[in-house]
Amino acid sequence: MVKPDWTPEQIYPHDKQSAKNCSVMLMICDERSTGMGMEFAFTIEHQVPILCVARRGALITPMV
Repeated sequence: MVKPDWTPEQIYPHDKQSAKNCSVMLMICDERSTGMGMEFAFTIEHQVPILCVARRGALITPMV
């Protein structure tokens, strides 16, 4: 779990390692986010299944 006081330099490798080690990624896609896009890419890179969910009417980024 990322700590509130972590810097981007600490969060990036943590997120990358977490995406590599998970068995499935659940992504809540209600809001467009650069960070979510990066996590999406990390997860695809390691061929981990991804389940994307969003509220009805949410604007989902075309990258997803």
